[in-house]
Amino acid sequence: MNNLVRQNESPKQPASSHSERQGKTWHSLTEIYGARWIRDNGEAPGRVWCSMLNALTDTEIGTALATLVKSPRKDGRGNIHPPSAPEFWEAAKAQSPRTSPALTDQRPDCSKYGSAGNRVLMYIVMSERGLGNEIMKLMVKEKDRLIADYELMASDGIDINWSEFISVIDESLKKKLMELRLA
Repeated sequence: MNNLVRQNESPKQPASSHSERQGKTWHSLTEIYGARWIRDNGEAPGRVWCSMLNALTDTEIGTALATLVKSPRKDGRGNIHPPSAPEFWEAAKAQSPRTSPALTDQRPDCSKYGSAGNRVLMYIVMSERGLGNEIMKLMVKEKDRLIADYELMASDGIDINWSEFISVIDESLKKKLMELRLA
């Protein structure tokens, strides 16, 4: 298992970029679950999986893989089933304290606003036990719009209060979800 996903030596120096992390994780899941993984999830991660994997650290991904291998999901006949994105997220966070989303991200290729926004969106997806593809696409678009606004404010020197930032992102995304479901 140690060879499947390399753990971060230091939280300030990630072992891989987002695309490299996604590829390694997808390859590991294919090795673990075989053809069933590809049949159920495709040969490359989709948008939801990419967002989720970007929001996780290498250590959390390693935790998820180890947890899923140790305690696989089985049906009544004992057949092992691959995890859904929410199940993978839960396994990744199983060892982490269940508090508010991390507010900073040490990965150089992801802004702290984008990382926090991804985590807020993933918490919403988890609480909803997933979203349909069309709704998810619109939610990601809304999250990206909100993050772009905050990144612009920060680049203009405006001081961003983190608790307000998280609260606004959370409330805005929940409002958007309600609007999409009523439409």
